[in-house]
Amino acid sequence: MTDKPQMNPRIQENGSVLFDTQDGITVRVVIQAPTQVRAEMWRDADNAIMPPDVGNIGTKSFREKLAKSAREVFNPPPAKGEEKNKETVPNLDEDLGSIATVLLGVPDLEELLKPAAATSTVDRLVELVENTGTLFSTPSGRSHVSIEVEGHTETYALDDAPFIDFLRGHFYKTERERLEREAEERYERLLENLGGMVPDSMIHVPRPAVLKEQAISDAINQLKSIAMVDKKVEEVFLRVAGDRETGKFYLDLCDDDWRAVEVDEDGWRVVSNPPLRFVRAKGQLPLPAPEMGGSVGDLKELLNIGEDEDSKRNWPLLLVWLVQALRPNPQHPILALKGGEGTAKSFTAFLLRSLVDPHDSPDDYTPPDLRTLCIWAEHEWVIALDNISSMPEWLSNALCKLVTGMGFKVRTLYKDRGLEIFKARRPITINGIADIGTNKDLMSRTLLVNLPVISKYQLEREIMESFEEKRPGILGALLEAVSAGMRKLPELKVEGRGSRMPDFDLWGRATEVALGFTEGTFLKARGQAEREATQSSLEAEPIAITIERFAGRYTRANLWEGEAQELLDEINELETDDARKRDRDWPKSPGGLGKKLSKLQSSLRTEGVIVEKIPKGAHGKRGWRLFYEDPGDGGPGGPGGTSEEPTTQSATQSATQENPIDKPETATGGTSGTCGASKSDSLDEDYIDLMNNPSPYDPDVNDSLKDDEEGEV
Repeated sequence: MTDKPQMNPRIQENGSVLFDTQDGITVRVVIQAPTQVRAEMWRDADNAIMPPDVGNIGTKSFREKLAKSAREVFNPPPAKGEEKNKETVPNLDEDLGSIATVLLGVPDLEELLKPAAATSTVDRLVELVENTGTLFSTPSGRSHVSIEVEGHTETYALDDAPFIDFLRGHFYKTERERLEREAEERYERLLENLGGMVPDSMIHVPRPAVLKEQAISDAINQLKSIAMVDKKVEEVFLRVAGDRETGKFYLDLCDDDWRAVEVDEDGWRVVSNPPLRFVRAKGQLPLPAPEMGGSVGDLKELLNIGEDEDSKRNWPLLLVWLVQALRPNPQHPILALKGGEGTAKSFTAFLLRSLVDPHDSPDDYTPPDLRTLCIWAEHEWVIALDNISSMPEWLSNALCKLVTGMGFKVRTLYKDRGLEIFKARRPITINGIADIGTNKDLMSRTLLVNLPVISKYQLEREIMESFEEKRPGILGALLEAVSAGMRKLPELKVEGRGSRMPDFDLWGRATEVALGFTEGTFLKARGQAEREATQSSLEAEPIAITIERFAGRYTRANLWEGEAQELLDEINELETDDARKRDRDWPKSPGGLGKKLSKLQSSLRTEGVIVEKIPKGAHGKRGWRLFYEDPGDGGPGGPGGTSEEPTTQSATQSATQENPIDKPETATGGTSGTCGASKSDSLDEDYIDLMNNPSPYDPDVNDSLKDDEEGEV
């Protein structure tokens, strides 16, 4: 008796099994259930194919059915004179029995061949985030996650687009690794059961599933709920951060390794895993790793900064603004770059921003509304407004709030009761040809820098190549100045009244020597800039110079008093330029004049023009008092200096007094005021005390404006 032939299965990558029979027939079997298979046969010699059939290979009836179907296909029809077909598969019944023996003799072959069952996509997404990251909420209640990725930590807001992009990519990567790992495990199990019958690569690895929007949304909602229930609260930072416990500053380099620069009193260093959590916004570009040995002088060579008096004033202001922008907590003054065509305003703002917060869209147009400005502030550390031709009142007030770090509340879109809270404090740059604004509150928070016309043009490509080459060293020099400022700052204090930006003034004094200047250089430049900002706001008001001329006729001993209508009549009579009086900003009513006087009184005071509101008279209407007083009679109180209070001031006139270069006409003669820039070299004469100036939030000013609107002028 001969032994049955050995049937050697060949397992395919798609999970099917091939058998070669004694009669040259190839049998393919696909296991669909523990007892059910799908079988098909073909013969390569004549390309004959038997259609597939499904049944239990372990039953004799199904094997006989397969054999009968095969003979109908593979046996040729009987020749002429013959009654039966010629038998070409005499061993098929025996071979099918051997195939059944092989298949039924391997335990759990179906389980070995089919992919492992997986949980739902939403469950795997939630599990992925929980296993690799830490969920938490910010003090304002926004949910975030910090995820360990290849040796560093990445932090994302759960409802922000960057996290969704990261989640898609991270899920695809980890899911592919999981599927490959499961395929290897199945292959090892097959080797244990089938040994050499298993080919080297037969387990098919499916591609990870494409994430559907609904699955992502469901997973994020679940993660938000987990973060809220866990009640883990931490702060997140954009580009710049400060550690309250250690006093160290951190600058996010925004590179692929999520490194940051750590700065303290001992210097700076690049760290791989900063202790604070940074978030990245779309469009942020990486900073180069800073280098030792650089100089801020390399930056000056690239900017449109000359050696004239204006440039000598501008240079320390620009540098102190830069090192202030590297600090996370203080108020950041607005850097306003002015100049005509061909003064490189936009390019200067671009280079300055590129040292602190480079961005794919480095400058912005005038925002159309408050919501847009809020969104920009949430996604950019430096707000750069380019080619500003006018300053709406709402934007002026919003920029003032961004300087001080106040919050904004707006209604959630498509929700009646939803409220979105935006909280930010940002460095800001503005450039434009026209006067940037007349709001005293804004101008007192602004560094006004006039740029000269370019004397010789250079190729932008050459400048950028030089900038990129020197940028690591320039950044290193700025960070050295920050470290020096941290050492020096505790020794300094605000003396006298200070200014509206006392923190900035102290920081300028703390860093000026490290930036290459002598002590006192910054305050002198700061005073000149304050003076120019004030005078710029006056020059933008058509009525300011006329009020100055009118007040110049009177002194404290011989002052003018009267109602707003009387004052308007006299000013209209004094001003002979009809075009000026037709200007839309020229007041046309007593109420309009009252608003102008309330708005300009602190700026006018720096020119010696005293404007005071007097109590209601017999007619129930408030009046005004105007006169000229030499501002040199009262010493100004700049930061770091001492001062004495003016002898007489009203509640809304606490601004210090200044020496104007052109005094208004007085009863004893003089020149008409021009609101021009001061040329004084004295710090006390240059610096304007704005700490106590009235603002739109001053109750006295608000009260006067309210009365004006009611007609009590």
